[in-house]
Amino acid sequence: MTSEVRRIGGLRPMAEVTGPLAEHAAAFKQMLIEQGYARGTISAHLGLMSRVSRWLDVQGLPARALTDLAEVDRFYRRTGHPRGHTGRGAAGRVPHLP
Repeated sequence: MTSEVRRIGGLRPMAEVTGPLAEHAAAFKQMLIEQGYARGTISAHLGLMSRVSRWLDVQGLPARALTDLAEVDRFYRRTGHPRGHTGRGAAGRVPHLP
């Protein structure tokens, strides 16, 4: 059985962020909008944020753990996420984390 994803205008719906990063998702999305990112790019960044937040939750880590680049590197190693996104880039995009 295959699952269908409802697409609006050919794009996947925005990911829902749960877990430790949930309280930061709206501000992050707004920042990307204000910086002129395309809807698809915003969706991709929120999808990554959602995956990282779920991983943090499973590891029992708070959002502030992302300020430790070793934890970001551990996420990449443990999840097999592509290295195209760097920890430094992610930290630069979420300056409002505690």
